[in-house]
Amino acid sequence: MAKKLLDQLRETLRLKHSSYRTEPSCVDWVRRFITFGGGLAVRSPLDMGREER
Repeated sequence: MAKKLLDQLRETLRLKHSSYRTEPSCVDWVRRFITFGGGLAVRSPLDMGREER
């Protein structure tokens, strides 16, 4: 099963040994970006065309 975008973000931040406080902050900003885009950014970058990336 494919992981959700925010779960992938959390995993990546942990693998890069980011600060504990960085993770919730980054996740919150990405969530805000998705909301700002009207949910358009919910699609996986792998499913987007070159123009959308």
